[in-house]
Amino acid sequence: MKDIESSTSVSHPYPGVIAISLCFAVFFVITVEAQIAEAGYLKTVTGSTAATISEDAVTVSDDDLCSINAIRRFLARNITYPKAAAEEGQAGTVELYARISNNGRVNEILELQPVRDYIELDEIVVVTYAPEGIRICQSARHTALIEESRRAVMSMPRCDIQEIFGQTLKFTFRFVLQQP
Repeated sequence: MKDIESSTSVSHPYPGVIAISLCFAVFFVITVEAQIAEAGYLKTVTGSTAATISEDAVTVSDDDLCSINAIRRFLARNITYPKAAAEEGQAGTVELYARISNNGRVNEILELQPVRDYIELDEIVVVTYAPEGIRICQSARHTALIEESRRAVMSMPRCDIQEIFGQTLKFTFRFVLQQP
């Protein structure tokens, strides 16, 4: 990686103040953005994102996922508890394995643990209320829960994470029904 050289100079009586202010501003924006995302208020992002690495310009689309946390956030925002499953009292944990292509797209989804190594992601919990009087049935084989999990994983945009290209990822979705 090359050192970045600046051809502009800043004339300020207290140059250290500018550096500290910029560091604080960057820290503040990152912290607030993370808190907003964790609170679930960050639904859509507009604008364009571009990153330049060394001499080659690499443009990263807003739709690309650039970190494991971005994958988790995307899935958490895009998975829902199937209404029919909730009405039937279906709850349980679904584990899926997705093969990621060398260009960062989901190639294939497997329900059985693959023979080769995989990268396990943190569990995503999906919660809703059970209708009153419904008996909750825990199972890992509820078709509606499996299909919703598959739909969410297949809807993922391209992942721009070199470390997962050509790898298998394990996704765990826990569907929880709460009694009213």
